[in-house]
Amino acid sequence: MGIPEAMIEQVFAPTVRAVDRSRFSGTGFGLAIVKLLVEAQGGAIALTSRQGKGATLRLAFP
Repeated sequence: MGIPEAMIEQVFAPTVRAVDRSRFSGTGFGLAIVKLLVEAQGGAIALTSRQGKGATLRLAFP
């Protein structure tokens, strides 16, 4: 599936959804919450994506 490259930074904002709302449920808060929790622990989060192939979310903790 993947996430459009132009949306990669935006998906970490609350209520932003990169996928079709009619096909997938959710509020758009998931990645925003994950980012806050990871960064609160001194970690980092990175997202890479290939449209039509998939996305990879990497979490790094100290």
